[in-house]
Amino acid sequence: MRPSNLTNTSTGGVTRRAALYARYSTSMQRPASLQDQERSCREYAEKNGIILLDDHIYQDAAQSGTNTRNRPGFGALRAAMKRKPREFGVVLFDDTSRCARDVHDILEFVKDAGKRKTAVCFAKQDIDTSRTVGRSS
Repeated sequence: MRPSNLTNTSTGGVTRRAALYARYSTSMQRPASLQDQERSCREYAEKNGIILLDDHIYQDAAQSGTNTRNRPGFGALRAAMKRKPREFGVVLFDDTSRCARDVHDILEFVKDAGKRKTAVCFAKQDIDTSRTVGRSS
């Protein structure tokens, strides 16, 4: 039996389980960029009580951010988000541009993730879609 994406801890808190997506655009960029993005996301996860699942690290090398439909790693991430039971409830990106270059495509991904009860976090911008922002008390 697989654990849920939100697990109660001994302190009564919640541990969030996450997938990670990394991408670099062109053959002129260095492949180490993928490791840099992963390191940044791991640091963000550690600071925010998120467990990064090593078997849910998705990557695309030398793939443009202008098209979200033709990236194998991004497609695999989307497919994993649809599986039941869900193995993760958070998707980590180093930066919004790693998801997509077009704001509409980023928002479409965030909206789709939300429908699947999955938060999206962008480490560099410190954005976490699960945070309550702008609500009046």
